[in-house]
Parts: sequence; C-alpha cells; structure tokens
Amino acid sequence: SLPNRDLIRGLVEVNDQTDGGPMYEAALEIERTHHLEPGTYELAAWMPPASGARRQTTVCVNGCRHRDAQTLLDAFDAAGLSVAALDSRACAIGRALETPHATPQELTAVLDIETDSTELILLHEGNVVYQRGLIDAGLDQAEKRLAGHGLDADAAHHALNTIGLSDLEHAHAEPVRKALVGYTRNLVQEAEPALD
Repeated sequence: SLPNRDLIRGLVEVNDQTDGGPMYEAALEIERTHHLEPGTYELAAWMPPASGARRQTTVCVNGCRHRDAQTLLDAFDAAGLSVAALDSRACAIGRALETPHATPQELTAVLDIETDSTELILLHEGNVVYQRGLIDAGLDQAEKRLAGHGLDADAAHHALNTIGLSDLEHAHAEPVRKALVGYTRNLVQEAEPALD
C-alpha cells in the first residue's frame, strides 16, 4: 500500500446535474485543490452511501502522483519483485476489517497509528466513507508525555512498546499508563465528531 504521505485523498461535494457526472466533477475538484497536472496522477473515486437529504453528491477520492508511485515501484523492482497493483492503506484496512454481519446502520472508526501521524478512517459495510490525516497525533505524542517523567526519547519508546497497559508491576507502569490513556483520549475526541 502507498504511504499515507503520498496519498491524495478527499471527500468532495459535487453537483450531480453537470454534464460530466459526479465522478468527473470530483476528479476536477481534486485536480484543482492539489494543483495536479493532467496525466501526472491516477485517481479512484466512489460514492459512499447517502445519508439524509442532500442537494449535492458526496464522492470519496483516493489517488497518487505518478512520480510518487514510481519511487515505490522502483524500490520493488530493484529487489526483483513485480508489483501487480498499488492500493491505499485505508482501502486495504477496509477489506481486512470487513465484517459479514455488519448492519447498514453501523459505522466503524479505525485509527491507523504511525509514529508521527494517525489516519482516521470511517468504514461502512467495508467501504471507506471518510478519511482524514491527524497530523501531530502519532505515537510520538505519547512518548513526549513520558518525557515529563524523566525518560529520554529512546527509553520512552521502549517503555511504551514493552510495558504498555498490561505490565502493572513494572517501575514505570503508572506513567506509561497515564501517557497512553491521555494519548488515546485525544484520538477518541478527534474521532467522535466524524462519527457524529
């Protein structure tokens, strides 16, 4: 899958009464907002399930510039591997977490946590209906919380990965627990408005 930093993504509201149709209008809007030159990128677009009365049509868009894709492809090519397709992490996660018994009313919020950022993904029946990058919301924020307890960056990283929330007997268990709980609360606060 493409790194989130290389992904062009958006949730676009378009007028579906235009000649080109909603997908075409969404592509034009993404091209305009991301300053893309025609022929230099690939886009995938789909319409999430409609909710409520809307005058406009919502279109989810994922894409990638050719130069970013080529950088990734070159790395695999140099290792003697052949890539059949590139995908977005959000769509791959949606397929991996698809539940056969989900009701049409259910939304699933996924937080894809990396070191320096987190991706908020909303899934409906296995389809990505919303995604947003949460800058400065990566696991390094929990590490910074631990720095206030006298742990340097390496020690904080090690403590989060080895102690976590389960090793309550460890000497640093309480500060690690507080750092993780505080960090998680911030992520939940970010996710709740999207679910609403």
